[in-house]
Amino acid sequence: MFRKKIAAFGLCFAMAITSLPFGYTSATAAEVKGPKEGISIDTTVDVSGSGDYMAIGYDNDTPVSKSADGFLKATAFDPAYGTVNDMVAYFPATRNQEPYGTCWAFSTVSLAEFDMIKKGYANRDVYYSPLQLAYFTYHTVTDPLGGTAGDANALACQPGVSSYLDQGGNQYYAMRVLSGWTGVANECDVPYSWAANTVFGGLDPSLAYGRNAAVLMNAQMVNIQQQAVAVKQGIIDHGAVAISYYADPYCYGTANYNGQDVSTYYYNGMGGYTANHAVTVVGWDDNFPASAFPTNPYVNGAWLVRNSWTTETGNSMDSYFWLSYADKGLSDTAYIMDFAPAGTYQKMYQYDGAFTVGAAPAVIRKAANVFTTKNSAFGEQIEAVQLSMTNSVDVSYTVEIYTNLKDKNNPTSGKLAATKSGRTSYAGIYTVPLDSPVEINPGESYSIVLTQSNGQIDIEADFNMASTYGYGYESQATPSGHSFFNYNSTWMNSNYFSDGGDFCIRALTNNSTSVHTPTMKSVENGTKGIKVTWNKVAGASSYTVQRSTNKKNWKNIKTVTKTSYTDTSVKNKNGNTFYYRVVANGERVSGSKGIVRLATPTLTKASNVSRRGIQVNYKKNSKASGYQVQYSLKKNFSSGVKTVKVNGANKVKKVVKGLRKGKVYYVRVRCFKGKNYSGWSATKKVKISK
Repeated sequence: MFRKKIAAFGLCFAMAITSLPFGYTSATAAEVKGPKEGISIDTTVDVSGSGDYMAIGYDNDTPVSKSADGFLKATAFDPAYGTVNDMVAYFPATRNQEPYGTCWAFSTVSLAEFDMIKKGYANRDVYYSPLQLAYFTYHTVTDPLGGTAGDANALACQPGVSSYLDQGGNQYYAMRVLSGWTGVANECDVPYSWAANTVFGGLDPSLAYGRNAAVLMNAQMVNIQQQAVAVKQGIIDHGAVAISYYADPYCYGTANYNGQDVSTYYYNGMGGYTANHAVTVVGWDDNFPASAFPTNPYVNGAWLVRNSWTTETGNSMDSYFWLSYADKGLSDTAYIMDFAPAGTYQKMYQYDGAFTVGAAPAVIRKAANVFTTKNSAFGEQIEAVQLSMTNSVDVSYTVEIYTNLKDKNNPTSGKLAATKSGRTSYAGIYTVPLDSPVEINPGESYSIVLTQSNGQIDIEADFNMASTYGYGYESQATPSGHSFFNYNSTWMNSNYFSDGGDFCIRALTNNSTSVHTPTMKSVENGTKGIKVTWNKVAGASSYTVQRSTNKKNWKNIKTVTKTSYTDTSVKNKNGNTFYYRVVANGERVSGSKGIVRLATPTLTKASNVSRRGIQVNYKKNSKASGYQVQYSLKKNFSSGVKTVKVNGANKVKKVVKGLRKGKVYYVRVRCFKGKNYSGWSATKKVKISK
């Protein structure tokens, strides 16, 4: 909300719409039929628009955490924290959003400014761009890796509203947009003075992601009415929290407190108005007298609030004022946001670009996204995972990372490379660092699999408010085809839901600057020796094959540039056990694989000696425990292959029966010992004439 609208008595235009969830139950819930039972996605959200702050259902229905652990920790506090003098000394001057209704963007970027200053990454001269956030909230740009292609958030203005600058927004939408790393940018890169020109001229799409100064890592939605202690902790840790309240010019007042003339505000609830303005809370005073407000709330205590109606910082309703703890227009939700310098993680793999999201159906306890590495010469390291659970509190979860997927439609078809368990506290967005980075190669497909014992992961969804009311926002969620849920032990694509997009599960990576560790693929006996194969790894110019007989003392055998090598020096070491591993560029050592060297048996004879039968004769391998005789109508054994097992090293012939008269069969043999096999012998062909 901006000041000129307050002059119009602070009236707001209210509307109720239907969208995908913020955890509300609705008679209009869209249902899709699961394999054996109905799976539903709730589709109700209550939205009110004032022309600048757009209230949502979460404003007055924030879930309450019962956990004392997690991102925030409740503790005892001083009765007062923060003064206007402190704000002037350590933090940026207040700014003026006029003449536009962009309070929500100013409120949100101030969280980034205060947080970065508290952490020592910035000083009081830092200013981030509310225009960049406001513009790209409603003018979607696909993320740099292309994962959000097809997703879009747009705005159709209500009658009498000229542009997106006055239609409004809220901290929830801002949180969703920032969590995908659209912003925040420095004010100098996207100055507010450009605002009027953006209505018809727009902004360069490169400004959506290319000028980030700080990025959102975590965001919690705390019920300020029931968990004020957590809000205070958020202020101490991050400098500020964002709120919304009903702003009315008749509810402001002035008082003298601690020797200073201060501005105060209290709305007693008359008329039943809800929030129409977004601001930032930067301090508190439990002893602020109830008598200091124009209307006595009969409860001491107030929040120190930072406004966005003036560049003249000081004690005033436009800059800093005191909001009563008992205010009846104060929304439930306080947003606490945790930022980090841009570049902390170099890449975010994501599919959920729509800001309309809701809780996945409660029946879903396992969800996953499959990603493929892009734009990396040396591969990458997965260092963290981001999860969005804005509808659930106190969620116990386990994240699993699977690499080298064999089937992109099966998120668990690869190697389990990492596991991380945890528990959320408040509803919100969580960045979960892994205990150790997971290496992935260029072009490699991997998955993030989330298992929840309770609670619900968010899923993006379509909603077009404009098509219903003629104005409002449109959120388009286009399924990527790479997002899955597990239902009755079967992986199903998220496009199964008619209104659904992708699960809000993301991967945060950094590019590798050195060679990765190779992975052994196979160690196999052959006629000429033992063949070792491994995967190609980014950055490797050479591979050294090493051999050992005890897995302790390793000998360099050969350095090659390819990804396989046959060790011919062990050709005649029949019955001996060897272990192999590979070292990439002389620094990154693979795991090892062992094998018993088994010489290939010689196939001496294969003849049609009986009715529709072949007798196969081969030389003995005394180190083996048996043989396999294989035959097929195909010379290359590509189909119709039959294998007969012969136990015993001394059994050197086998009669195969039940063959087809007039057909030519191809026969070969190999020996085995336990799970170790020799190479296949040369092939002989036999025509069945009997």
